[in-house]
Amino acid sequence: MSSIRIRRMSRPVVALVLTISCVCWTFLVGFLFSQTSTTTLLYHRARASEVTRPWNVTVLSRVSPCRPQHRIVYIKTHKTGSSTVTNILERYGYLRGLNFALPKALSFSATKKFDPSQVYLNYLKDGNGSSIWPALGGFHLVVNHLRYNRKELEATIPNAVYVTIIREPASQFLSAMCYYKLGSQGKAKSMADTLDIALADPEKYLNVFARNGHAYDLGMDPASFSDPVAVNKTIESLSRELDLVMITEYFDESLILLKKLLCCDFEDILYIAKGVGKGCASRNITSDAREKIRRLNHVDVKLYQHFNRTFWDKVRDYGPTFQQDLRSFREIKEANTEMCLTGASERIDGHSAVVLRVGKNASEKCNNLFREDVQWVSILKRYMQNKSSTFVKGIDKRH
Repeated sequence: MSSIRIRRMSRPVVALVLTISCVCWTFLVGFLFSQTSTTTLLYHRARASEVTRPWNVTVLSRVSPCRPQHRIVYIKTHKTGSSTVTNILERYGYLRGLNFALPKALSFSATKKFDPSQVYLNYLKDGNGSSIWPALGGFHLVVNHLRYNRKELEATIPNAVYVTIIREPASQFLSAMCYYKLGSQGKAKSMADTLDIALADPEKYLNVFARNGHAYDLGMDPASFSDPVAVNKTIESLSRELDLVMITEYFDESLILLKKLLCCDFEDILYIAKGVGKGCASRNITSDAREKIRRLNHVDVKLYQHFNRTFWDKVRDYGPTFQQDLRSFREIKEANTEMCLTGASERIDGHSAVVLRVGKNASEKCNNLFREDVQWVSILKRYMQNKSSTFVKGIDKRH
């Protein structure tokens, strides 16, 4: 009888213990979750503090196991929207205190392939006659126009990721013609006339950036353009060597892939479209003219077809969140654009493009987003000068 009474009395005790345990676990899980959520939200609010429009739901990124990339080689191609990517990477490196391999002018040689002797301040030595840059962490980024030379780029920035951007060849050709004012020589009255003149004698009227310009920028010798074996070999090599080939026609999608490659945040890939072609001849050309352009740029056509396929392979490999990340990025970009365009003005540049100027009272963030490559190069040269001179003075004091 006594054992029965003990079991009957134990049931409420057990129930009480279970209730207390559940309450404790609920409190503990809730506390940990609130701390994690608060930390994440505060981090993103800090990064978005200058934007008044709320985007708290879409800004929050998933915790990722990736490692940020701080060594980047960007092969900047001509007339592909490449300057926008350059601006993104200049801002990315500058805000992280990284070292830039800069050209001595505004770009590296357009005729010679890249080599380290073209790099600004690369000649600086310490008291022992050794380069100062290894002690400063070496160079981390190269982002200005250059001709691809894998061996020398690896020597300058080892263990880097390699990125470039290409554009549908006929569109790139027309943009190059407009920008460089090719083909007219004072004779043409319309785009059709200009095309007829240029395509009738491309050797005379077109420069290297309008005749397989992608292949040229990516290091291929024009003498090999007519060799199918050499063309295929070049494409195979580039496919192995380049980590990401962005596509102008899918610019935002390309930036989502860049974000993943660099393991960075949405804020790092923001941009404002600042230059829009205006006054140049219409892109509405005949199918016959377009076909002639594609034949003239047959190597670029093969490059584009190949990397357009591999691009969508990367989108598939990204996973099921790609479209959601793309929507989130565009919402953030729209909010920043709306904020930064307040007080902005327009001007027409020397290439008949409408260029936006930031307002007088714009924030530092908006100034960074509006800043053009010419301005960035000037800022980065001063930045690299200061970094190197401080280091050299430190050596002198120790000696």
